[in-house]
Amino acid sequence: MNKHISPMLLAVAALCVAFLFLPTTTQSQTRRRPAPARNAAAASAAWQQFFPRFVAAVKAKDKEFLRTVMSRDFKFTYDGPEELSGTAAFLRYIDNPKNFEDDNGKPRDGWKVLEFVLSKKGGPYDGDKFKYQYPFRAETGKYVSFFEFRNGKWLWTYFMPMMS
Repeated sequence: MNKHISPMLLAVAALCVAFLFLPTTTQSQTRRRPAPARNAAAASAAWQQFFPRFVAAVKAKDKEFLRTVMSRDFKFTYDGPEELSGTAAFLRYIDNPKNFEDDNGKPRDGWKVLEFVLSKKGGPYDGDKFKYQYPFRAETGKYVSFFEFRNGKWLWTYFMPMMS
């Protein structure tokens, strides 16, 4: 029997030992992607970019932009008993001035109503930095609009009359 270890056998043994120390990945690590961080600073910075663009789109009646920032579960209500939903339905609804009223109950252009709502001071809804409401205080108007920070971007989620 030869007392010398062949260089090839040494190389194979070294590789086997090296593989023992490589990090392993479990199934749960490969299946699940981490959720985007709910970072308040990122939400705030994104809001500073989003909100002026949103207001400009409303003033320009830019339905294409609004479609891109309305949530899939966008809801709106009116003074009737039912809640309506959907981007297309709302964008048709806002065009009819008979569907909206000013604070005195007179018919008003829906785009102007939305502009008025957005001109009021807004802020976090119930202290949640990932949900904003305009206007911030219920007594400042007839309608309210909600926005949420989801998956790293702001979305318009709700538009409705104030609850009496």
